[in-house]
Amino acid sequence: MAQSKTFSSNQKLAASSTSLFGEAKIFKPLVSTQLFYIFGLHYKFLPRFFLLNGFMKYGLTMPATQAPGTSWYFLTKFIITMKNLLFTLMLLTWATISLQAQTDYKQWETHRFVAKRGHEADFEKGLAEHNKKFHNAAPYKTSIFEINTGPNTGAYELAMGPMTFTQMEGRPVGKDHDADWAKVMEHVESTGETVYWRADKDIYYAPAGSESFSALRWRYVTLQPDQRDRFKSLMEQVEKVFETKKPGAGFMASWKFGASQGPHVCTELSMPGMKYFDREDTWVKDFEEVHGEGSYDRYLEDLNMCVDRSKTYDEFVKFRADLSSDY
Repeated sequence: MAQSKTFSSNQKLAASSTSLFGEAKIFKPLVSTQLFYIFGLHYKFLPRFFLLNGFMKYGLTMPATQAPGTSWYFLTKFIITMKNLLFTLMLLTWATISLQAQTDYKQWETHRFVAKRGHEADFEKGLAEHNKKFHNAAPYKTSIFEINTGPNTGAYELAMGPMTFTQMEGRPVGKDHDADWAKVMEHVESTGETVYWRADKDIYYAPAGSESFSALRWRYVTLQPDQRDRFKSLMEQVEKVFETKKPGAGFMASWKFGASQGPHVCTELSMPGMKYFDREDTWVKDFEEVHGEGSYDRYLEDLNMCVDRSKTYDEFVKFRADLSSDY
């Protein structure tokens, strides 16, 4: 039997093993034994096949103090420990990402109001005073829009946010707030549906100066079942044209949160004024310059597959800064 020797501090990479053919030979371990000391493992607990990675010239052999099966026991324990540690790290990473994903969004709570006939001026006065008194701090600022076309012509839309559901629970409330809001509601004839609209961060283009745009077109779309991904892909193509060609308008999409018969999504075209529609129409040309010849026909084919055209409608609206929170 080959003579055993003690490992010196300068020979931490040295180890020995019996060859596959039975004779004693010396081999160099794959990984420095310092690594295994970190995890609480001495080199003598490593299985023999871990050491078959290079012949060494020092004539060292494995110490003859290793109990049968000891190396496999510690190896198995080591592997189980590492697997548990890796699983824990993956779980923590997933939880962190999930938590971020659940709050990394922009969402508005919207309400529709129709003022009593002859009470429009009083309604606007009370609404403006209420917003500037109780909703002048983010994330509870409110924007007021005047609906000028479509099935809700003459209504006002109030959009509070953007805010998360968690932030929503801290909204302005209290005796003074509620009493003041009750005075506003005295001039309201009817209210519409309350909706949560969540912006799609992949479909958003805002040109320089768009924060001052006051003319908007909201297009409401009802999707066919299981067609959200297709529609989103199409709207990303539209956004790409705006981003590339810079036509002087903004474009974004927002999804209605929760189950609904429709509309499911609203796209917004923001403009400096209605005169935008009097410009030369180069949309098809611009689209195909960005996406290739024939792309617009394919776009229309796909759009007809995923949208219920009979339920699509537009609203032209005006942002009323005078009735909104201070921005």
